[in-house]
Amino acid sequence: MAVLRKSHCDNLMAADDALSVADRLEIMELLVRYTWSLDAHDADAFAATFAPHGVWQPSTGTGGQGPAAIRVAFAARVGGQTRKLRHVSGAPIIEGTAERCLVRSLCQVVAEVPGGPCATTQVAEYHDTCVKVDGHWLFEQKLVKTVLEGRT
Repeated sequence: MAVLRKSHCDNLMAADDALSVADRLEIMELLVRYTWSLDAHDADAFAATFAPHGVWQPSTGTGGQGPAAIRVAFAARVGGQTRKLRHVSGAPIIEGTAERCLVRSLCQVVAEVPGGPCATTQVAEYHDTCVKVDGHWLFEQKLVKTVLEGRT
C-alpha cells in the first residue's frame, strides 16, 4: 500500500490559503461595521459591507442583492423605525480560507421601552458567507435567522 505524503509546496500552499489573524480581525470588524450602521440607520455604510453581488436576507421582510438594492431595502426597513434599537453580537465562529469563509454568530436585539427597562426583542443567528474583494472582506451572503422572539 502506497503512502501519500504532502510535499513542502503542498504545505506552503495550505499555509498561504489559511485565514490569517489579520483576516479574522478584519472579518470581526466587518461584523461590527454591519451592526453599527444598522443601529445608526446609515444605509450607505450598511450597503458598503456587501460585495457587489452580495445578498442580504433578513429574518423578516425584504432584503436585496447588490449594494444598490440592499441600500433601498435597508432604507425602507428602518425608515419608519421610531424606537432606539441596539444589536449586540456575540463572538463569531470563522471557518474558511484566505479568500472565502463562513461566519456564524448570534445577535440580540435590545429595544428602548418608554417608561420601563430595555427589552430583548429578538435573538437571531447570523449565517454569513464572506469573500475578499480587492483585498477587503465583505458579505457575499448574510442570512439572519430568528431563533428566539422577545418582548415587543
